Parts: sequence; C-alpha cells; structure tokens
Amino acid sequence: MLIIVLYADLNIGVEMLQNLTLVELEKLFEANRSSLKFFPIMSYPNGFLTKNCGNRLIYAKLNYDIAEQRNLFQSNLKSMTGLDLLLFAIVAF
Repeated sequence: MLIIVLYADLNIGVEMLQNLTLVELEKLFEANRSSLKFFPIMSYPNGFLTKNCGNRLIYAKLNYDIAEQRNLFQSNLKSMTGLDLLLFAIVAF
C-alpha cells in the first residue's frame, strides 16, 4: 500500500508515527487472524491509540452490505417450508 501525503506541513512525532504504523500493521494481521502480540520481539501500539481508534470488532460487525443481507434474507425466506414459515411468523411478529 502506497500512501502519498498531500500536506507537506503536517508534523507527526516519531512516537505517534510509530504507533499509527503499528495500528495499521495490527489491522493487517487481524484480517489474517493473527496479531502483533504473537511476535514478542515486535512493538505493539500503545493504549492511547487503540482506545481512540475505536473498537475494531464493533466496527467490523457494523460494516456490512445492507443490500446483500436483504437478498440473503429474501432467499432464505423463500426456501422456508410450512413449519419453518409458521415458526418464523411466531418469532418475528
């Protein structure tokens, strides 16, 4: 991934840059079901950034395609048989 900085006057301290980089690395590791914590010789982002960057698990759960989920629901609903439909109607309504 290549990131071009458009703001030449942007000043980020070395520690902040290191932590931001470690957060991005951790995201890549997590996408592959791993973590920087599995590599003891590697640094890990400090608590300030992980707290202020939000809860990645919640963001991941909220990041879904509504149209895709609607289509999946409709497909599953159409495949239901009599008893399935009856139980669904009782639970859903």
